[in-house]
Amino acid sequence: MNLTEELKKFKLQTPISVRYNDLDTLHHVNNATYLMYLEEARVHYAKHVLGWNGDLNQLDMLLASVKVDYIQPVFLNSPLVIHTRVSKIGNKSFEMEYLMVIEEIERKLAAKASTVLVYFDMKNQQTCSIPENIRKSIIDFEEIRE
Repeated sequence: MNLTEELKKFKLQTPISVRYNDLDTLHHVNNATYLMYLEEARVHYAKHVLGWNGDLNQLDMLLASVKVDYIQPVFLNSPLVIHTRVSKIGNKSFEMEYLMVIEEIERKLAAKASTVLVYFDMKNQQTCSIPENIRKSIIDFEEIRE
């Protein structure tokens, strides 16, 4: 994979500050911490693309699946940036892809990840269709052809 070419598919970036408490006994970012970094990237996407204002009652989606491929360790003070996009959109769910990149003189891919988010009606405790305004925001931002 040519990283430079791959990154052209991703329009949104989230800088991540690697903190001391993110590290494990090997002095690199603990594998579980990557999930928190992905969450930061999803929140940034929700605010930037979906217009989410931070109200937890207005974001009716659940994380259904996470996959992370760890490629290279990330260390304290690494200039980490997560490149995020929605790669697939269905009726009730969508898939997000992430490239975690160490932005040094030469860019290095630290990890690749994907998540599936499902829209969920909290009141009735069941999946539901993605709201039309959310679908349109994603399709317009990502330039997805349905």
